[in-house]
Amino acid sequence: MPITKFNQFKSEAIDTTKGVILPSARKLASKLNTLAVYVVPEPIRRIAGLLSKCLMWVHKVASRPRIRPFAYAFIATSVLLPGIAYLSSPWYVVMFNRSDSLPGKVFLLDKTTSPGCHAFTAFDMPTDAKFYRGSRLIKQIKGCAGDIVTVSEDRVFINNIEVGVAMKETTNKAYALYPIAPGVVPDGEVYLGSTHIKSYDSRYASFGLRDETELLGTAYQLF
Repeated sequence: MPITKFNQFKSEAIDTTKGVILPSARKLASKLNTLAVYVVPEPIRRIAGLLSKCLMWVHKVASRPRIRPFAYAFIATSVLLPGIAYLSSPWYVVMFNRSDSLPGKVFLLDKTTSPGCHAFTAFDMPTDAKFYRGSRLIKQIKGCAGDIVTVSEDRVFINNIEVGVAMKETTNKAYALYPIAPGVVPDGEVYLGSTHIKSYDSRYASFGLRDETELLGTAYQLF
């Protein structure tokens, strides 16, 4: 592009005195958005769209000298945090608990460490499971190898400590539920539990004990 043309585009694109995006930049953004519809997956487009709006707002605010350092810090954080999250995903993942099964809402899953007894962990429910097929669930290990599981009516105990009450049917009354069979937790398996009375966990026969190889790591409650 000739220098004169480039300068013309630059002058049309951004008015630095007012901190606003002008028509040439808007046209370019529009074309990029159209291209993104066919190339970028929907979840990433939503995140990128939200980030784009934040950056546009920061760009307008950055024209004020007192706020400019904070605006640049926001831009740097917006770029660095997603990059760090992507690069660390093979070892660490931030998970969100959207249910009331556990008191925490945000967890950090450390894939580099094996969870011990009573630690929080996560696992992927098999795709052929009766409920929550293919879902990644956060649970607490409440029973390990050698622990004794007993059942009194619908109440489930581990080493004589109550860990849950099994409901007789699902909340929508579509399926019958049955408590786990009593016995000793064998080597290589764990009892996964939750704190909420209506949680779906190892208290039910359809969930049962889980193999240690299914556990994805140790989860730490952040919030």
